[in-house]
Amino acid sequence: MSPAIYDLTEYLLKEKTTNIIVGSWGLHNVMEISSGGRIHAFRCQYANDCKALLQGKINLFVFYPKEVSSCENILDDFILTAKQLNINLVEKKRFYEKDGTLIYILMNVI
Repeated sequence: MSPAIYDLTEYLLKEKTTNIIVGSWGLHNVMEISSGGRIHAFRCQYANDCKALLQGKINLFVFYPKEVSSCENILDDFILTAKQLNINLVEKKRFYEKDGTLIYILMNVI
C-alpha cells in the first residue's frame, strides 16, 4: 500500500469525513486501519454497486487511477453511471507518491 494513504487519511480527517466509498478491493480495510477506525470505508466493486452508492448519502469516493490499478478499475463505470443518473461529479483532490506518481483520486458528488 502506498504511503500516500496517510496523506489521504489526514486530509479526510481534517475535513471531518467519517464515511467514504472506495473503488478498489482492499483499500477499504486500509482506510479504516490508517484512520484508527474513525473513517468507515465502503467498497464499490461493480457497476451495480456504483448506481446504489451514487444515490446514497455518502458523497466522497476514492479511486486508483487506471495507470496504477492492478485489478479492474471501476472509475470509468462510476463516471458513466453518474452521467446516466444525471449526477454531477467533481474531482476534489489528487494524492501522489513521493516520486510524483498519481495514486489516489478523490471524487465528490455535487
